Amino acid sequence: MSSKADLRGAKGDYNWSEEMENFEDDISLSANFSIKNFSAGIYYQNKKSSMTTYNRSAEDKYLDRNTMWNIDFINGFARYSSNSNGKVNFSSTLYYRNSTVRPNTIYYIIKDTDTTNGYQVGYYRPNQLIGIDNQIHYSPFKRLMITGGITGEIESLSENFSQTISSSVNEKPPYPQKPNMLNNRLLSYYLQLNLKIFEQLSFVGGFRHDFSSYYGQVFTPRAGLVLNTGEFTAKLMYNNAFRAPKPWDYTYGLGNPSLKPERIHSLELFTSYSIGKNLSIGGSVYRNIINQKLTQQVDNHGVRWINDNNLNTFGFELYLNYSANRLSLHTNYTYNNSYEFEGIAIPEISNNVLNAVIGYSFTKHIRANIRANYIGGRNNPSIIPTTGDNRIKGAIIFNGAISLVDIYGFDLQLKVNNFFNKEYYHPSHRFDGRYRQPQRNIMLVLTYNLFR
Repeated sequence: MSSKADLRGAKGDYNWSEEMENFEDDISLSANFSIKNFSAGIYYQNKKSSMTTYNRSAEDKYLDRNTMWNIDFINGFARYSSNSNGKVNFSSTLYYRNSTVRPNTIYYIIKDTDTTNGYQVGYYRPNQLIGIDNQIHYSPFKRLMITGGITGEIESLSENFSQTISSSVNEKPPYPQKPNMLNNRLLSYYLQLNLKIFEQLSFVGGFRHDFSSYYGQVFTPRAGLVLNTGEFTAKLMYNNAFRAPKPWDYTYGLGNPSLKPERIHSLELFTSYSIGKNLSIGGSVYRNIINQKLTQQVDNHGVRWINDNNLNTFGFELYLNYSANRLSLHTNYTYNNSYEFEGIAIPEISNNVLNAVIGYSFTKHIRANIRANYIGGRNNPSIIPTTGDNRIKGAIIFNGAISLVDIYGFDLQLKVNNFFNKEYYHPSHRFDGRYRQPQRNIMLVLTYNLFR
């Protein structure tokens, strides 16, 4: 079990008591194998963490200890791929996904008072999906590659959380019953063309067409041009994507069976230039528009999700990479301006982010790096009680690591995050306040490679 940020009392901006707990305990296992044209693998992760930071406990009804979010993730696949040297190659992948909030989860606890005993709330939500993707690659001639496929999925998804309530603040709730399950089906087909128009100019384009039993039909095209002259590369790309409402979004609060998927349109121009063997510079400029954005509607009758308004993003990124002998340097700067209709800025998003990494290899077995991350100031969605305004200051954070690599099959890494123990915060959309981010922490990671 590992402790996360110390958020007790003043260290947590007075959002929680001196007795609050904040922990996370993760276990993960994975296995993969391949035999000729067949491969398979499975990944499992269990994550247990406290839920105390989900609600503010100071001067509120919530208890900030003894909660636990317990969730399992399972991902597995089996794939067959043809190994033809001809014009046609085929692959078929069967996959399984499971993300289940286990029934011993304690979502939140209500304090006792002079007149009530308080109570604990248990949650349970099983979800699983099985699917198959059949894909074919066809190259009728040297300059053209066609990729197409058909995907089918069956998903068993909880309509909502199943929950139980205990009879007192100190009593654990009984395990909830299995909730009502929704069986959703998805059939998709997709096609992509990669055509080399000239030796230095290529066209990439395609589409995906989804047929879902719960969010209907969605067609998403994309296209791009790529110019590569050796030292100089330029890409102009258009993408159309979507995010479907979850089944519980349709029934949240008053419910809204007419919800539609959010649609995003993205246009980006990327360029890069190599100056000799050691230095490269580049940048990109982009514009994103989200239509039919899911928004909470609150009125005298209650609350529900609706499709309303647009979200617009304009931004650009600049980067520089340098490497020579044992030294490497990478730095990038991002400007992001996100706003809703009528130019209303989106809180929580910083306009300016700057990152830099310096790495050095003392030998092929000993490496070190120092990372600096700057996050510019931004607005909190609400007034922060401890400051009296909604502004969150910018901060620069330093992290570092020293690694011993491939020492008789072992990798050993010493990591230090927030080296100078900088006090900095992220916005909160859960309560009127802000989230203190982790203080300095030191980690020692040991890995053994079984198959060297």
